[in-house]
Amino acid sequence: MSLFDRFQKLKGRKSLADYGITVGSQGLNRLAALAVSVLVARMLGAEDFGIYSLFFAIFIMIYQAQSGANIAYVRFAKIREPQNKAPIIRISLVIQLIIAFSLIIGGWPAALLLSEILSLGSPVVLFFGFVSSGFLSLFKVWFGIYQERGQFGRLGVCSFAFNYIILFALFGTWVFWKNLTIQYILMTYLTISGVMGLASAFSLWKSTDGTRIEKTLFYQMWKMTAMNMAVTISYFLYRFVDVFFIKYYLDLQAVGMYSAAMKTSMLLNVLTGALPTVLLPKAIGVIKSPKCLRRYLVKSYSLSFFILVLFAGFFFVSPYILEALFGEKYTAAAPILSLLVLSWAANVLYIPIMQLFYAINRVGLRLIVELFKLTCSILLFMAFIPRFGAIGSAWALLVAITLSLILGYVLIFIILRKHYSTNRRQVEFRETVFDDGGGTT
Repeated sequence: MSLFDRFQKLKGRKSLADYGITVGSQGLNRLAALAVSVLVARMLGAEDFGIYSLFFAIFIMIYQAQSGANIAYVRFAKIREPQNKAPIIRISLVIQLIIAFSLIIGGWPAALLLSEILSLGSPVVLFFGFVSSGFLSLFKVWFGIYQERGQFGRLGVCSFAFNYIILFALFGTWVFWKNLTIQYILMTYLTISGVMGLASAFSLWKSTDGTRIEKTLFYQMWKMTAMNMAVTISYFLYRFVDVFFIKYYLDLQAVGMYSAAMKTSMLLNVLTGALPTVLLPKAIGVIKSPKCLRRYLVKSYSLSFFILVLFAGFFFVSPYILEALFGEKYTAAAPILSLLVLSWAANVLYIPIMQLFYAINRVGLRLIVELFKLTCSILLFMAFIPRFGAIGSAWALLVAITLSLILGYVLIFIILRKHYSTNRRQVEFRETVFDDGGGTT
């Protein structure tokens, strides 16, 4: 075996190890998040669990949208000299500070408007979601730093730290005081996210003290962050906006029942959540040639189909898992859970294709696909929920992701075909110029 072959083999093993570490850490994170949901659902009942679900939908959508800043950091840090990445860290922190401040200021009017639309009564529940996610976004700067460095172990610890601190705080309260209220839960989220976010911001600011912010670089990173956040929040709106439509058309009881099914299905995200993190660096190479594209598709879909086999097993046992976790009063949500599992399966096929839009720097097209998916899901929510109840929301998600998967395939292969054709003509042109120059010298 040649030295190059040995290097490729070691590289392949590292990729597998990175995926394993990422899956494991995200698995621990999902386990903690699920444990929190089960604790809240069992202690407070379906109606208060519905209130918590509305808070959590706001919190998690905005928090996940911060991944757009991480993508921008990885993109610019990768092309930077290893010893000169302090300006990238500084700019990433400044961008997150701007976002956090905007969420705190703009969160109250947004919460007032949503509360009025949903007839929720108090906007404080939704406002806490905006503020908590804004604070925690400052901590998430570390995610991009560790992802770019390939330090997936540290990235994993950052990924699950918050949910485990929340879990221990709530569980400790329940064990020693037996008085777990929705108000205490919201204050716990706000306090812990505030401490972690502000401590992280202070640490990063001190570590990059004296670093000059390059205006051109700031503008480029801000532009990419804004676009990526629009893509990310569109992606996650599809998953979390459903509870707001259920509350609008039905009631908090229905929100609680549906959320129990959704939280159970989120166990599958242990397997899917790591895919974008691991596949994005590999997708970058497809711009070189069709051969690289084929290699990427074979590897990514081999992994995807393996995940789908595990999904099939989960599909058959999911009603029993739902009952074991949330109790008998939530068993009516089993048909909803089955449909949600199918939509997660479609999402597994969706993820590898979506990374290609980043690889060819066509984030705008990715945004179009996400907005198409979001629009389809909203229109289907409006059509299905009043007619079929909460299960109509699950049908809407399944149909929307399937249509978006088809659109994504069509767009990416049209763009890549044009890209490879243009590259081939450029190579032929350079070879012709070189040959002519060589003949006349």
